[in-house]
Amino acid sequence: MKKATCVIILIFFPLFLTSCGGRRVMRDLLNIESYINERPDSALYALRQIDTLSLRTKAEKAKFSLLHAMALDKNYIDTADTRIIMPAVEYYGRHGSPEDRLKSLMYLGVEQYNAGLYNQAIVSFYQATEYAPKVEDQNLLGILYSRMADTYTMTRDYVQAEEYIDRSLECFQNSHDSDREYRQLYRKAQNLVNIKDWDAAFSCYTELLKTPPTSPALYSSIEANYAMTLLTSSESNTNIALDLFESALTRSGKLNNTNQYGAYAYSLYAEGKRTKCDSVMTTLRSSAGQNDLYYNYWLHRIHLKKGDFRQAYLLLWEAMQLSDSVLNASLISSAANSQRVFLEKDNLNKSLTVKNQRITFLTIILFALLITVLVAMLCGKKIRKDKEENEKKTLLVSSLQDQIKTLEKEKVKAKFYYLSDLYKIIRNSGDDGSDSALQRVYLEIEHKVKTLRDDKNAHIKFEELLNQESDNIMIRFRKDFPSLTDNEYLLASYIFAGFDNASLAMILGKSASNTRVLKRRLKNKISSSSVTDKAFYLDFFMFCNGN
Repeated sequence: MKKATCVIILIFFPLFLTSCGGRRVMRDLLNIESYINERPDSALYALRQIDTLSLRTKAEKAKFSLLHAMALDKNYIDTADTRIIMPAVEYYGRHGSPEDRLKSLMYLGVEQYNAGLYNQAIVSFYQATEYAPKVEDQNLLGILYSRMADTYTMTRDYVQAEEYIDRSLECFQNSHDSDREYRQLYRKAQNLVNIKDWDAAFSCYTELLKTPPTSPALYSSIEANYAMTLLTSSESNTNIALDLFESALTRSGKLNNTNQYGAYAYSLYAEGKRTKCDSVMTTLRSSAGQNDLYYNYWLHRIHLKKGDFRQAYLLLWEAMQLSDSVLNASLISSAANSQRVFLEKDNLNKSLTVKNQRITFLTIILFALLITVLVAMLCGKKIRKDKEENEKKTLLVSSLQDQIKTLEKEKVKAKFYYLSDLYKIIRNSGDDGSDSALQRVYLEIEHKVKTLRDDKNAHIKFEELLNQESDNIMIRFRKDFPSLTDNEYLLASYIFAGFDNASLAMILGKSASNTRVLKRRLKNKISSSSVTDKAFYLDFFMFCNGN
């Protein structure tokens, strides 16, 4: 007996130490989570100090995964490696709070966006919005909607982008985050330009310039973009645009890109400052190159202003050719990204398969060792047999109890109609655990099921309950398929109620193989039909074991 006690201590003592270490790791992760929004650089540094081998449980790995993805994004490190966030997506998809689920899907979308996989990103973002009604953090929701707007902008769906910009603005207003609200209003102004709603865009820019932000660089960016809007609109007000460009240059010392420098040079030429215009375009040509799209476009506008229409036409044609090459490069890049992500995912799946095989092998070995220890502690063949039979009965009772509790919560009355009677038989069967008692229980279950199988009133009651809880599914099914047999209607009702293959075989009094054949025939009849609810009926077969 002492030897057995020592064996048990040796088995469980390391588990105790692991549990203590696990609590410490989770404490550290929760501490990092508490300041990740205010100090993302410190959070990223702290996460990089954690030994990933110390992450034992799925909960710890999921929390680390989510915080790592958040910290990278908040530090403007645009990673496209979705393996970083996948442990969080997989774990929180089953166990997490609505906020954890929303965050994990949102950062999956962010990483897909960074990879240029915009169609995949928008799906992830949409999945995240399913949890939005249960999330109270308005800032988090505002960030999610802003990300969706970015994705629609990249796919040039500016109308959809406008919808999510407005949602994001509303969330930031509700959270009283004036900085994010200001930046989102700037996004709205830019998007209004994209949809060519010039008056609304001018109104937004005017409002933005009334209340300067704390960042001079942001304010100069707004001035430069407002100037660009004035030059690209039908009004083309070069005087105000030039003032805005020069104010932006005075404030931050530079403009944001080649497009803005070209527009600045054009406004200089339009306002009579030809020498300075030539200087800016010369500098732009040496830095950006003669084959730059924006350089050619604004030089075209300058030649058009000069009245040199032939040169203006040639430059415009060159700009259009460059525009096509940029678009093609973007499409090629997108295809390359898709292929790369597919290969990475395929390699990841293969490595996970190998890893799971190893884990399964080790689990089997550990389980065999534990069984050996337990068997060594038992005394005699009869005691062992009685213990196993009692455990079977206990597991059967426990399983039925769990099913009944679940069914009571979900109010699945039709399925409950069968299982409750089986549970009563088990509950009233006696507690002696003998072979004869167990045999009696199984015979009673078999008799009860046979009685239900032969009882037409029971079938009618079962179908009524199923119609009540499933929107008259059997009434609709009988109407759609009026020529089926009674046995086929009965089989359909059991499948719609959610019984698996083992339960179907028991209820129908058929073998497992015969049950599968009957199911397949019924499924084929539904598949070959043209009824409106065909896909709805077939969904029940998908969720039934052993299709």
